[in-house]
Amino acid sequence: YRMNLYEIAYLSDEQVQKFTSDFKIVADYFVQMRKNKDYTAPEATIKHVHELLQLMAVMTKDNRFEDVYSPDMEGGDINMCEVLNKIENRGIKKGIAQGMTQGIAQGMTQGIAQGEDNAFSLIKILIANNRLEDLKRVSEDESYRKKLMIELLP
Repeated sequence: YRMNLYEIAYLSDEQVQKFTSDFKIVADYFVQMRKNKDYTAPEATIKHVHELLQLMAVMTKDNRFEDVYSPDMEGGDINMCEVLNKIENRGIKKGIAQGMTQGIAQGMTQGIAQGEDNAFSLIKILIANNRLEDLKRVSEDESYRKKLMIELLP
């Protein structure tokens, strides 16, 4: 048996254009990435969306191609531009969610630290003024503690 082995990224543009199946999109992707280090998606409609995205995920080692798939993509006029937009939008949503989570955590940490600073400042003031009954009460009564913080802290 004789086998011809081709590296997809090194096919010529003319060879890529000879494909009539969804594989043309895959080949075009790898050729463009080799030549330009970037990809501009063609307008060609994908006939077998799930299979193409699975193949792209395997060949690029990027699971986002497969993760973005949903059955409603089948039978329509979806192209790689739309697929890449979906991948990008998921990334943006994920980034926003991560940013919000980190912001909330940071805000809580800062809020706790500020609350601790205020509590220690109140304790120092009460001790310095020999207000030991107030000191005992603020350790047990949150509303009284808040009231004294408003009154005594700048």
